[in-house]
Amino acid sequence: MVQTKGTKEFADNNFNWCYGCNNNCVYCYSKWMAVKFKRIQSESEWEIMRPNLKITNKKRFKKYDGIIMTPTSHDITEDSIDTGIKLYKKLLETGNELLITTKPKSSLIERLMSELKPFRDQITFRFTITSFIKDVLKFFEPGAPNFVDRYKAVSSAFHKGWKTSLLIEPFLDEDPTVLINQFFYTSGSLDIITDTVWLGIMNPSFIHYFKDRLPANFLERYSYENLQKIVNKINNEFPSEIRKKIRLKDSIKNLGFEINNKEKINCPYCHRELGNLNENEAYCCCGHLFFLRKNKQKTLDIYIKRQN
Repeated sequence: MVQTKGTKEFADNNFNWCYGCNNNCVYCYSKWMAVKFKRIQSESEWEIMRPNLKITNKKRFKKYDGIIMTPTSHDITEDSIDTGIKLYKKLLETGNELLITTKPKSSLIERLMSELKPFRDQITFRFTITSFIKDVLKFFEPGAPNFVDRYKAVSSAFHKGWKTSLLIEPFLDEDPTVLINQFFYTSGSLDIITDTVWLGIMNPSFIHYFKDRLPANFLERYSYENLQKIVNKINNEFPSEIRKKIRLKDSIKNLGFEINNKEKINCPYCHRELGNLNENEAYCCCGHLFFLRKNKQKTLDIYIKRQN
């Protein structure tokens, strides 16, 4: 099995300040590792968040090389946000860049934006939203906010000028492209997600810890055939301005899938998609050869060059 990089796909460093998490997600890697290595006596104990005193008692932090992803083993909740804000300020004051990753509760995101506003240029929000279906989220992420509240948080961060990213990992719906469309087609702006959209599956190496709890046939959505359908839909139906923001986690990429980020252009004569010769030219099966040039809107204009 090809090993996945986990959070190293996103950042060079991780930062956490709690043990446990109120969300108590069914698929939580940190929870099941704590159970495996007997750091907690029972699964229910994970819901009780306890501070990591080695971190919370620190007076200051050094400037780390690269981006810090935070948190990665718990979430930002009512129980953790006060300490989190204090620690974030210490990290940011020494020049660190943060990738704040959370299943966002809108009221807590408002607090973060208010308290950390002087450091806005050093922060990117990566909002984890794995489904838009109420019952699915309630089953897999019982303590986390619902979709409407998460969407509200994303929208508010965008409209207040913060950098926003979307993490759909693990995707919980059979077709996660419907979830992606919620952000790009109903938001009123293609740029509500200013950074990237990441798509990933459950880590296959530890699904056995909770496999008996999954709905019947649930894992079929992670089959090669279904992943192929999803990637084909992204490549064939999504416009280039959306495709270029989508990234596949290595849990999918290692299976040989990739996003086609080339801009699609249709022939003005026969309306078929043009084939690319290079960055400046494209041809069509109807015999026309075109010259391509970027315009002020950063889209492509095409000019006829030769007709065979």
